[in-house]
Amino acid sequence: MAAFIYLGFLAAGEEIEQPFGYDDNDLDLDLFCHEIVHADIEHLKSSPCLNAYFPPSRPVPIHRQSMTVVEVSQSEFEDADESFGPVS
Repeated sequence: MAAFIYLGFLAAGEEIEQPFGYDDNDLDLDLFCHEIVHADIEHLKSSPCLNAYFPPSRPVPIHRQSMTVVEVSQSEFEDADESFGPVS
């Protein structure tokens, strides 16, 4: 009886020792990786595109996060004109 229990523990240990493979009771790493990649791609599609070469020097206001580069640059020029006032 003790030998049967011991051999059972050895067999169970061998099964759980290598959980990543293509046997019936192994974890499906291909599915896990596919789901992670899919979630990352969906997150990247929904996030705004930041300029990688010139990161913002200050936090981007919420109303500008979904603007295009042209719209942001135009609004920055308008903000600069308003803050300095008319040139005399």
